[in-house]
Amino acid sequence: MTTVIKFRPRQKSQDHLPQQRPLQVLNEVAALLAQVKTLEIGSPEELRETLFILDLANVYIRLFIGQIDSEGARKQLLAQSVRINQLIEESRS
Repeated sequence: MTTVIKFRPRQKSQDHLPQQRPLQVLNEVAALLAQVKTLEIGSPEELRETLFILDLANVYIRLFIGQIDSEGARKQLLAQSVRINQLIEESRS
């Protein structure tokens, strides 16, 4: 007699951030930017921490942009997000 083993379905990869409501995304961005506001950047380590926080905020902004229905608005905001990322990268060098 054969035994059939039922496996649970594979869960999606954890590489992607969970889908969040726009208000949650904006609250996360506000919280991250509030952290930056309180930092006194005086050392290279503090600068790295600040840039890391700005990177995280930009990730949340991209999540928010992905939930916008208007393709034109999405493209415009994504271009601004790309520019923010460029400025962060320039600050690193």
